[in-house]
Amino acid sequence: MILIRILFWFIVFYSLFKLLIRVVLPLLIKNTLQAKMKGMQGNRGTFEDKEQTSETASQPSFKKENNTSSKGDYIDFEEVK
Repeated sequence: MILIRILFWFIVFYSLFKLLIRVVLPLLIKNTLQAKMKGMQGNRGTFEDKEQTSETASQPSFKKENNTSSKGDYIDFEEVK
């Protein structure tokens, strides 16, 4: 009789655990990720505003160097580590 009772409670707890893992846990993860995404999107908007103001304040000027040499075309590449 005790063995049957133990098996019954084991099956009940196992079923509840499976239900918790398959239904409740994904809902919790989904809600948490949505909240994080909203927070990140809000931060992205403020970052873009700051980036636009800093871009207009200082525009870098790139000058093209015309280095014509009669020796031919030699390109010196930098080593990337």
